[in-house]
Amino acid sequence: QVHKNLYLGAGILFTQSFITDVNLSAGIGYGLITVGNREHNATLGCGYGFSKFDSSYRATKLPIVTLNGMSRIGKRLSLVTENWLMPRASYNENYPAVAPDGTPITETRPVKKNFYSLAVSLGLRFMPGVKTSVDFSVVGIRANPDQNYIFLPYLDFVYKFN
Repeated sequence: QVHKNLYLGAGILFTQSFITDVNLSAGIGYGLITVGNREHNATLGCGYGFSKFDSSYRATKLPIVTLNGMSRIGKRLSLVTENWLMPRASYNENYPAVAPDGTPITETRPVKKNFYSLAVSLGLRFMPGVKTSVDFSVVGIRANPDQNYIFLPYLDFVYKFN
């Protein structure tokens, strides 16, 4: 806490594969700022991801960004949102073409450009007990700039051990 209702955080998240045939590791160095209190808050996070496959590390050219929030609307009920911008370097684009025999076909070509994939969510958090919560949300994902959103339901259960 750096001021009333203002919090800062930073960290590094790292993971390593222990499968002998896969030499893969990945992580992110990040910073967070949260404004608000336990009843109503918003968090903005930003960081650069990195990964290693075989022997070379690569970092994201654009930052990974997250904007999340929670607002209590009842004694045991809150509105929640979690939103992510994930940098990407390329995607496949389909376009019409003609096969050598004159048949119309669809071909795929890679498009290399830096852009963001987007995941947004809005949901309800039920808190039936002091140590438990259940979230039900709808998540919208747009993987490529030329795609429409895909909407998926999301359900999670949390039990706080301490």
